[in-house]
Amino acid sequence: MIEVLFGESEACSMQCAKSLTKQQSRADGPTSMIGNPPQPDGQTKAWTTIAGSPDEVVCLSYMMDIGDIRQPCDSAYRQQLIFGLKYDRLPGTVKEQEARLDMLQYQQFSRLQAMLEEGKPIRVWYSRAPYAYCGLCWLCYELRNREADITVVSLPEYVLREDSVMVQYQSFCEVACEEFGMFLNRQKKLTMQERRMYEIQWIEMLDAATMLRAVVNGKLLGVPEDFYDFLILQRLTKKPQKEARVVGDLLGYSQIAVGDWWYFYRIRCLAREGKIQAAEDRENPGRLLIWHK
Repeated sequence: MIEVLFGESEACSMQCAKSLTKQQSRADGPTSMIGNPPQPDGQTKAWTTIAGSPDEVVCLSYMMDIGDIRQPCDSAYRQQLIFGLKYDRLPGTVKEQEARLDMLQYQQFSRLQAMLEEGKPIRVWYSRAPYAYCGLCWLCYELRNREADITVVSLPEYVLREDSVMVQYQSFCEVACEEFGMFLNRQKKLTMQERRMYEIQWIEMLDAATMLRAVVNGKLLGVPEDFYDFLILQRLTKKPQKEARVVGDLLGYSQIAVGDWWYFYRIRCLAREGKIQAAEDRENPGRLLIWHK
């Protein structure tokens, strides 16, 4: 089964999840078993492993909730958009190294298409996080004329653990590798009608021609670029704060699965537009101190 995910972190976790199996003994090297560590009470909790190989994981981290979606996913436009948002704040050498590594992601959709040509079934892991839900709708649109065996696994709003603790997840990037297996009971095969439903939602986004998309009350909407700015403004004070501290607070309090890179980007936009006060952080060159105007 080919596992399809829309974020780098969750794709890496899935690769680990598909490695949580007992390794066969080999004469030419060490052996190990990853998984099922002893618990404090001396018992061993069994993990539900994901069958297959880490090579079966496809990461489509194209951030389809941002930018002009009329451009192809592997276009120079989308590469520059993602690189700019993720790496512009980094020093030159680090930026170049990260960008070279990130280039591999633009081959992932072609890799998935080749697998589909071979008749391999795919399992798509998605949540209501904008990047993931947009990814699902976009994928159904791209595969609209293709025969494909598509199963989906949706992330629930919460999970009640055996110790009666309720755990809420915003996206699969918050799920530990050993926990992915517990969501397999939520998998279902997409019907052609359901594929068409997601496809239509993506067509609506294409028609809206906005540069940002959000999930509002469960509905995918095209929204203005400043849609999340009010969250930033709420966290500012009259006293200068490090922008990293403000973004950290936003991630902790808002819980809407918006990446830190987007908040950093909008902080700089607000500063350029004169809507907030900003000054260079002398302790951290390239970073800002920000406060209410």
